[in-house]
Amino acid sequence: MHLIERVEFHSPLEERDRLGGRKPGWNSEFSTRAAFLYLRGGEKVLAGRIAGTQTLIATIRKSDLSDGIENSWMMLDRATGKEYAIRGVEPNRYKPRQYLDILCETVL
Repeated sequence: MHLIERVEFHSPLEERDRLGGRKPGWNSEFSTRAAFLYLRGGEKVLAGRIAGTQTLIATIRKSDLSDGIENSWMMLDRATGKEYAIRGVEPNRYKPRQYLDILCETVL
């Protein structure tokens, strides 16, 4: 598996502004290499393409840091600057002890 893409993972963070209100933000957790598989079939994927979203699976090496990834997190592609909402995390089908597959969708 060729992990050639550079990605960062961010967890949600709520900060307080000067007036005591809350403003959403992101806390950078870690960066790593990934392999991208762009999805093309399926009804939901095709509907997303019409709406302007891109769905992909990012495969990363499993580690202590990657075990904490949740659906509320965000992934950033450092090469393009695109932000992806994480929709699901599961062990890789072929090498479940070494890799994680992360289903992502571009943020509009």
